[in-house]
Amino acid sequence: GQGNAGAIYYTKLDLKAIPQGLSPENITKLAMDKSSVLAAVVKKLGSYELLLGELQYAFLLFLVGQSYESFEQWKTLLLLLSSCEEALGDEQFMGSAGAASDEGLFIDF
Repeated sequence: GQGNAGAIYYTKLDLKAIPQGLSPENITKLAMDKSSVLAAVVKKLGSYELLLGELQYAFLLFLVGQSYESFEQWKTLLLLLSSCEEALGDEQFMGSAGAASDEGLFIDF
């Protein structure tokens, strides 16, 4: 048999998880800015391009395949990316210019 042929596997994301031992100040910071969560997800995946690829893949499967699971993943990834104010100034994510360039979060089509 083919086992789970056609199954979709996404990166598990829990934006509400709070690591043990954080001070109240750091818990508030984490609730307001998910940059540390983004960094952990990128580290887990290996590159930010893979994160953006998963965002695009989830959107396409939601749009074309009408997959609710894909919609939820796309929504969660979009929420994560839109709540990372600190990462906006980070060259690792935004490229060396700190704005839209040939490298960083923006992919030229």
